[in-house]
Amino acid sequence: MGNNRFLDNKHTIIHGLLAIVFGVILVAYTGLSVRLLAISFPEIQERKDPFSGIEDEKVLPMLRNLPTQHGGGNIPAIDGRFLYDLITEKGYKRGLEIGTSNGYSSLWIGLALKQNNGSLLTLEINPLVSEEARGNFEKAGLDEVI
Repeated sequence: MGNNRFLDNKHTIIHGLLAIVFGVILVAYTGLSVRLLAISFPEIQERKDPFSGIEDEKVLPMLRNLPTQHGGGNIPAIDGRFLYDLITEKGYKRGLEIGTSNGYSSLWIGLALKQNNGSLLTLEINPLVSEEARGNFEKAGLDEVI
C-alpha cells in the first residue's frame, strides 16, 4: 500500500504541475487564450470583475494597476483569475512559471498558492526584469511564496 500512496501523491503532483504549466502556456497566447477559456469555461465570460473576491490589501492594488505600468505586456486579468481559480479549486501547492517578466501572472499564481500553503518557482532570463519582479513580489508580500 505504501507504494500506491507514493504513486498517488506523485501522480497528483505531476497532474498539478501539468495543469499549471498548461495554464501558463495557455495564457502566453493572450488573444487566443481568452477565446479558448470562454469556450471551455463559460462562467469566465460571465465574470464582470476578475478582481471580485480578492481581498488581499497588498496584492489587489498591484493586480489592478501593474499591467498598465508595464506597457501592456502582461496577461489579461481574466486569464490571471482563471489560473487563480484553477489553483485554489484544485488545491495545487507547487507551480513553475517560465518567463516571469514583471511578475504579474506570478502574483495571481502566488496568491492562489499562498492560500494553499504552496510555493511558486518562476524563471526569468533578464536580470533587470527579474529584479523588477522580485521587488513586486516583496511589495505584494508574496516573496515567501514566490
